[in-house]
Amino acid sequence: MATQSNGTPDGVTTANATAPDVINTLGGIAADSPLAALRAQRADVQTHTQNSDAALLNPDDAGGLSLIERHLVGLRIGTLNRNSAIATRHREQLHALKADAVIVAAAEAQGTMTRPHRLAAILHFTDTLTLEPRAAAPTDIEQLAAAGLSDKDIVTLGQLIAYLAYQVRLLAGLRSLGGAL
Repeated sequence: MATQSNGTPDGVTTANATAPDVINTLGGIAADSPLAALRAQRADVQTHTQNSDAALLNPDDAGGLSLIERHLVGLRIGTLNRNSAIATRHREQLHALKADAVIVAAAEAQGTMTRPHRLAAILHFTDTLTLEPRAAAPTDIEQLAAAGLSDKDIVTLGQLIAYLAYQVRLLAGLRSLGGAL
């Protein structure tokens, strides 16, 4: 894999040093708080989290998984996990991207979608990995492929779902720690 001079894989935008920390923003963590100071002790984790966020949710080249699809997944995961900060972030991004309001509402409603077929397959896979990961089966991958996702798109989707699960769990942990500090 080719990399940039800073060690970041080609095609991945690194986090801007002046960009707000996504976890602090989603968690409502004040820059001068003890929790922010604790997080700052692991600056490498903060940097990798920022870079993962940029690569998965705002890549230079979205490839075959559109920005709208990516943020619909984020909205769905935020909704399924009852994390209003994550859901709101992705709802706002979808609005900025001028996503179809009916599709956004359907993704947020948590019901089973049947149309469009591609999005239905993406959200079904998202639901499975979010709610019942042990139930995931090769047929789920086959459904994604049948819906038009390439192998690369399927891997990207899996990475996105995993990253968003990490966000949910990290925010829950930080909320618990915040009360103890």
